[in-house]
Amino acid sequence: MVAIALSRALGGLTNPNVGVVQTCVGELVERKEQQAKAFSVVPFLRSLGTLLGPPLGGLLADPVKLYPNVFQEKSIWKSFPYLLPNLLVGVLSFSGMVLGLLLLQETHPQLVNKPDIGIRTYLAFKYLFTRNFRKHNCARYSRLDQAEEDGIELRMETEAEPEQEAIQAPCAITTPHKTKPTEKPLSKAFTLQVILQVISVFLLAFHKVSSDIITPIFLAIPAKTTKPADNLVERNIFQFTDVFGFSSQKIGFILLTQAGVAIIAQSTLIPWIVGRFGALKCYRMILCIFPVAYLFTPFLVKLKSPFSIIALLFDLWVKVLLSSTGYICSAIFFLARINGVAASFGCLARSIGPLISGRLFKWGIQEGYIGIAFWTLSTVAFIGALESFFLLDHA
Repeated sequence: MVAIALSRALGGLTNPNVGVVQTCVGELVERKEQQAKAFSVVPFLRSLGTLLGPPLGGLLADPVKLYPNVFQEKSIWKSFPYLLPNLLVGVLSFSGMVLGLLLLQETHPQLVNKPDIGIRTYLAFKYLFTRNFRKHNCARYSRLDQAEEDGIELRMETEAEPEQEAIQAPCAITTPHKTKPTEKPLSKAFTLQVILQVISVFLLAFHKVSSDIITPIFLAIPAKTTKPADNLVERNIFQFTDVFGFSSQKIGFILLTQAGVAIIAQSTLIPWIVGRFGALKCYRMILCIFPVAYLFTPFLVKLKSPFSIIALLFDLWVKVLLSSTGYICSAIFFLARINGVAASFGCLARSIGPLISGRLFKWGIQEGYIGIAFWTLSTVAFIGALESFFLLDHA
């Protein structure tokens, strides 16, 4: 138990890297029209990892049982059946650290001109491994004929004339002077708009992560768990106990299609939409759709099959499109320490959101209001939608 707690604590300690990555992406992209496409790379890769990670972990867990011909019974893999997938995670994390140290460029204004040991190390290795290749692929020179030599001399004389005129023209002698950028105090960074943006991201993370947690439970809960219909008097349309009762395999397939839609949309559709309409307009639009989506999610169970499955898939696909667009748009709003604060509040929302929504979902099952958790999230999303209209686009 202590090892699990320490592992999760270390994971939370490194989680702010998400904000750092988004800041680096925003500062490395100089053209504003390319920001949407650049910011879509991070959630695209995250969705790809979400899609490939669980199946890969399942294939590597307990290798002695799954691959007895390769892994012996009396070995470390038998004593620690989950060691192999965790080793893979460690190798991937170490590879990411090495790539970040050697290839990632510094974007901090006060450090950008300082020597980068990582980049220099990468260039040194690149020189060592490509030195022999360059020797064998050197350009071979040959003597030019007289006509080509005359043409080159004529072009050189023509190009030299403007330079000579510039040298002869009088000009003021200036000495280049580099001023060290001053860092603004933290109190001045948090303006009213920044605070509103952080609150907006907090609300988005709250209802989105809460929905991700309770949706699989809502799909998997068996009918016998809910309050029997004989003991329940439905007094209004919000009081019902109908459930899907899906198997874990069916839920896994449904969530797999959701991840596939997210990957395709983040690489194609979302960058085009954000680039076409702008980050703030898209952000307001998706926040206005979220409350409606949460409101009708529990009622999908009342539809007859196969319409309930079709409506459920459409509902989940719409939500993943909305959340992907929202995270990309909100990432464009923040840079540097503001991004870090937004990421911290997002982590706070991801911590308390599932706790509150889980308690509400349990109470709803006992009292016959199985959709109370989703309707609470709809209220939170509605507040976030109203708050978004106070945000301003400073671009």
